[in-house]
Amino acid sequence: MKLFLPYGSLDTKKKVLFFVLLSLCLLALVFIFYNSSLPSAVSGEQSEAVGGAIESVLPEDSPIADFLVTNIRVTAHFAEFFLLGALVSLTLAFFSYRPIILAVPSVISGVLIGLADETVQYFSARGPEILDVWGDAFGYFTAAVAVNLIYLAVRFLGARAKKET
Repeated sequence: MKLFLPYGSLDTKKKVLFFVLLSLCLLALVFIFYNSSLPSAVSGEQSEAVGGAIESVLPEDSPIADFLVTNIRVTAHFAEFFLLGALVSLTLAFFSYRPIILAVPSVISGVLIGLADETVQYFSARGPEILDVWGDAFGYFTAAVAVNLIYLAVRFLGARAKKET
């Protein structure tokens, strides 16, 4: 069973799209591991700055703002891995025959990247936290599910429109 489109069969636009998506996936990974390697003080300053930005945008008595500021680190992990999961899932959707079949190994790799992320934090003297791994996994999983549901809807609607014509 073939899973990936042969690279040689892609036209120039699709090859460019492939390299752009692949580059964005790698940049997301670099961003994640760079942030994990930062010292605790620098990471704390970044969290405070983002928390301040959230408070300035959302109303003070907003429960959403309170939740995000209180859980800023887990929210950051979720956001980083949501981005990574979306990029990887988009890449699989565009360049594989069966992206849904590849979703499970993709999510497993997302969890493993989350574990590696926390391992980097262990060596940067910040210390790993299991809650961060859960935030990583949930972010990646949420993005993978969202992208695959959109992919299925687009394919279904496209096939339906093709039948009507």
